[in-house]
Amino acid sequence: NRALHRRAPISGLAEVDNFIRDFNLLLAELEGWHQGLAEENAQLARRAMQDALTGIGNRALFEQRLEEMLAEAARTGQSLGLLYCDANDFKLVNDRHGHEAGDVILKTIAARLQVVLGSNDVAFRLGGDEFAVLLPGLDDAMAASRLIDRLHKAMTPMVRLPDGHKANIVLSAGFAQYPAQAREADELVRLADAAMYRDKSRRRKGADEGAHDENSGSAGHNVDGGGVSDDAGQGIYRPAGNGTAPERF
Repeated sequence: NRALHRRAPISGLAEVDNFIRDFNLLLAELEGWHQGLAEENAQLARRAMQDALTGIGNRALFEQRLEEMLAEAARTGQSLGLLYCDANDFKLVNDRHGHEAGDVILKTIAARLQVVLGSNDVAFRLGGDEFAVLLPGLDDAMAASRLIDRLHKAMTPMVRLPDGHKANIVLSAGFAQYPAQAREADELVRLADAAMYRDKSRRRKGADEGAHDENSGSAGHNVDGGGVSDDAGQGIYRPAGNGTAPERF
């Protein structure tokens, strides 16, 4: 706790005052340097907790905030919801259209997530096409289902890729809740992740069996074991048009 803002008082003695003025100038320089260093360190700390591509929190911040929110929920007696989601068939976008197209998809997901979420909800990109959302106070499975419904609707508009093609975004999602299902961070994450993969498996099974109309807009949600699943949609990548004349919205 250096008091670099303080200055030595003038003594009234000419020779001493010259020294004091030089000393105060040095203090001013040190103060400016220290402030700049503190701001730079704060900026580096923020970047370390931020996903560079999407601008939302990264895995490190997610793990920190999860522990903090669990502690707060335990203190106040409130619930905490955790939503895991990822983009179906995301690899196809990168393979067919390049990583720039994949980046467009990821940034779009992050932006649309934040539009849907409440003021106290926090979204994170964990890596690749995997996202997580912390939902303080969400204590009802049907509320989670309604949130998933809004999320799918937010993803409905098609996304134009850099090469002119368009693609649909469809997410698989899983939900888990503290304290009803888990009281520890690791267990909460495990349950949400498992529920997400159950949802993804159902989607793939439905696609393989031709059980769903790819143009269907219906969405039937169900909740089992803490997982919220939406059985509509076939995957993230569904090209629109033939590249030379892509369909419009």
